[in-house]
Amino acid sequence: RPSYVAFQKAQVLADFKASVCRVWSELNFDEGKAAIYARERYELPDGTVVMIGPDRFKSGEMLIHPESDGAFGTHLAGSDSPPMSLPDTLSSALQSVHVDLRREMAQQLILVGGGSLLPGTVERLTKELLQSLPSALKPRFLTPAKPERLFSVFTGGSILATLGSFQQLWISRAEYDEHGAALLAARCPH
Repeated sequence: RPSYVAFQKAQVLADFKASVCRVWSELNFDEGKAAIYARERYELPDGTVVMIGPDRFKSGEMLIHPESDGAFGTHLAGSDSPPMSLPDTLSSALQSVHVDLRREMAQQLILVGGGSLLPGTVERLTKELLQSLPSALKPRFLTPAKPERLFSVFTGGSILATLGSFQQLWISRAEYDEHGAALLAARCPH
C-alpha cells in the first residue's frame, strides 16, 4: 500500500533526523570545518549503512539561515519576500513588544516543535540572538521535556481552537469562496 510505504519512509526519516542531524554550533556554518567532524553512521531498515558528513548540519542550518540553501530559492511559493530565519523572527517579535516588557520576554522564550529537538538548536539560537539584540536583552530559552516539546504546538492550537473568542475568527469555506483572500485581511488584520 502506498500509504503504508509513505508512513514507513517518514518514520525512517524522523529516526534519521533524531539520530544524525545536528545544528552547527558556531555562528556561521562552514562546510570545511564541518568535514573535520567524524562522519555519522546510520543503518537503514534494509541493512544499508550510510555515512553522513557535513550534510547532517544542513537541515538545522535551514532553520537558522534559510536563504543559504539554493534549493529554497529566494522566496517561498506564494510569497514575494525571502523566508525569514528563526533568529530574525524571534528578534523581530521581541522588538515589537513594548519596551518595558522586552527584557522579561527575552528571558522566557519557549522553544517547541520538531525542529527544536535537533541537538545544538538552543545554543545556536542564543548565539544568533546575542548578535542581533541590544546588549541589555539576554535571551534565555525554556524548553519542555522531549514529548511535550514535540507536541506543544498541536496542544496549543487545540486549546486555542476551543476558545469562543477564537471561533469568531473562523472563516468557513463558503465565506472564503464568496469573498476570497480579502476576507482574511479584513477578519485577521494582524
